Amino acid sequence: IQLIVQKTYGKYIINKAEKIIVCNELVKNWINKPEKTIFLHNAVDIKLFKKTKKENKIKLRKKYNLPLDKPIVIFVGRLVEKKGFTKLFEARDKDYFILFVGDGEVPENMQNQENTKFMSGQSQDKLSELYSLSDVFCLPSVNEGFPLTILEAMACGLPIITTDHEGYD
Repeated sequence: IQLIVQKTYGKYIINKAEKIIVCNELVKNWINKPEKTIFLHNAVDIKLFKKTKKENKIKLRKKYNLPLDKPIVIFVGRLVEKKGFTKLFEARDKDYFILFVGDGEVPENMQNQENTKFMSGQSQDKLSELYSLSDVFCLPSVNEGFPLTILEAMACGLPIITTDHEGYD
């Protein structure tokens, strides 16, 4: 469906636009309209998304009723197949806890499972807290540009686990 929209209505919009702002080289190359394309680097508010101290991490885990004794892996993104959240869910283990943050329908077989929690989309303030209480960020997505969530996690000092995708270099 996405390809159909891109090749029809999307193509029409791109042709009619005076200027197109992109934040990804792959998208810029895909659009292939250098005369009207402006490249703008993605960025995050580093006053909001920043490293935190261990004491604050513990305090935040208590606030959100999350485990104090296990590493927390956080996924932030829409709950759609291309984001790879099902791959991460299948990788769950008793030795760590996976926190899924994002809008979308949680499949019934993933609800109320041990060592996982799903939270709907959050405000930027709460999202920065959720990154701060986590130990690792994981985004096993396919077919997208460089997501803002990776920059947010990096600003919070989290190690990143993601797919090998040319846009993530």
